[in-house]
Amino acid sequence: MKKFFRTVLISGMLAVLAYGAQGAVVYTKINAPAAPKAESLPLRDKVTQNGITWTFEKPARVGQFINGDFYVIGPVTVVMIDPKPLFGEEVKNPVDDRSIKESLFKGKFARNGSTLNLPAVVPPNKITKRTVRSGFDSRMDMAAYDWDQFTKLPVAMKPGDSLFSSISNEPMEGGFCIKALAVLTCLAEPQPADAFRPSYCKTSLSKIYLARDLRRELLLKLPLPETASKVKPAEVNDYFKGVWLDTVGFGRAMPRKAFFGADVSVQGGQASLLLLLNYPPEEKETLLINMVQIGIDYLGLVRGGLSWAGEGGVGSGRKWLLTFAGLMLDEKDMYAVSRSFPDALFQEDDQTVFCPVEFMGKKYEKGWTGAKVIWTGHYGYHKGEFLNGSHQPRKSMDAYGPVELFPPAEWPTPWSQGSEGSRRSSNSGTWVAEALAARLMHAERYWDHDAFFAYVDRWMTEDDTPFWGAINQNVDKKLAAAKDEKEKKELEAAKAQMARTAKGGTVAGNLAPLVKDLWVKYRDNLPGRDDKEKALPAAMTWK
Repeated sequence: MKKFFRTVLISGMLAVLAYGAQGAVVYTKINAPAAPKAESLPLRDKVTQNGITWTFEKPARVGQFINGDFYVIGPVTVVMIDPKPLFGEEVKNPVDDRSIKESLFKGKFARNGSTLNLPAVVPPNKITKRTVRSGFDSRMDMAAYDWDQFTKLPVAMKPGDSLFSSISNEPMEGGFCIKALAVLTCLAEPQPADAFRPSYCKTSLSKIYLARDLRRELLLKLPLPETASKVKPAEVNDYFKGVWLDTVGFGRAMPRKAFFGADVSVQGGQASLLLLLNYPPEEKETLLINMVQIGIDYLGLVRGGLSWAGEGGVGSGRKWLLTFAGLMLDEKDMYAVSRSFPDALFQEDDQTVFCPVEFMGKKYEKGWTGAKVIWTGHYGYHKGEFLNGSHQPRKSMDAYGPVELFPPAEWPTPWSQGSEGSRRSSNSGTWVAEALAARLMHAERYWDHDAFFAYVDRWMTEDDTPFWGAINQNVDKKLAAAKDEKEKKELEAAKAQMARTAKGGTVAGNLAPLVKDLWVKYRDNLPGRDDKEKALPAAMTWK
């Protein structure tokens, strides 16, 4: 492979970056780099990433993983972090407003926090029942701050440790308190240049994966349709750059705003489809590396007990990123994550089920539209039970429940924004790209929940025109019979919400035309399929 080299100064240390003619170098077993000797690594007293500087008690050997994150050969002690972590009375501007109540944490305020060996979940405390919290900044929305995770200096690190550090936004921006994140990993020995960073959670249990072992032969080289003519993999890579701290929800502990589950599933699905198109390998490599790194991190979070259960559109996308990375690395714990970790919950699985099902003492052979696979409601379905907002078995029906079991006239409210609205706007269309990518890579067999794929087929092939008409007619009937002005305004607001709601067949995302083209061309003509008798057409899997 033709290469050129460029030497750059990164955070006070020299690094050599290799590039192919069209983009990042593709490391394989043929050009696999050897692990350097410890004495060949730079000896540094500090290292900087994303504006965060870690200073060591004494100089230490420092290296980099393939994604650019740093590691240090330990043991080592971090004696200073810049920007300076602030705790307790050092924080001079605590916030109390509608959704942020820092006064709950008086004496334990935090800014620019760091956490050594970040946990995936934590026990509830007297302030909140939330088990997913962060120790970086006490302005976390919904009391998602955990002062026990604020690691104070000096920080003694041994091999197998990870130090997560942050920069706080001052002031907050759009409700987000984190400006930047970086993670420093402590290892016992140097790693080759194609080594991925081990997961920041359960680091000591995370093996070192190598880019040379990526099974790039699984990446199809499908012809680029016209809708891909102006799209490049590098253009979607920004979403996957940087470490993803996905323990708090809605991206509250991350320096980004578009991290709702619907965003994760859309972006992950679209990006993986681009990797299956016939772009030069060098153009796809950086995106591939970043997506695989996220999957490695997610494996650590699952090992730590984290799940992404059904809740509106919050938890989508994570299972596919795990599955995709596992396929590329041939790591069964990732590509068959539901088998390896049967207690782990994933939204796509919680929110889709084949009938018959039982609810409140009655058995339902199909949904109200006649479909055999249904969307199970805002909080999903698990182990034979429809769940409520506490993820406990549902004892009654409300607008967040399984409305797909009932015709609109029997819905708890004329328009069920929490359930039907979420189904249409925050879920169904966002799942199309990842479901198609999984089918193209023949990953359904490992996903282990056929209802998800059948439901996406239903969304794309069911003519829901008459059903949408029935929903509208029901709301119009209620509106005509409104008892007072208040009820009338509520119903008019519902009509406005409905006008913004997706119809069946809608594909979400900025690359929706490309996804739709690939769906039409390949969903019923999957290349390389070796079990054709099981590959029912999309229009049949849900009937």
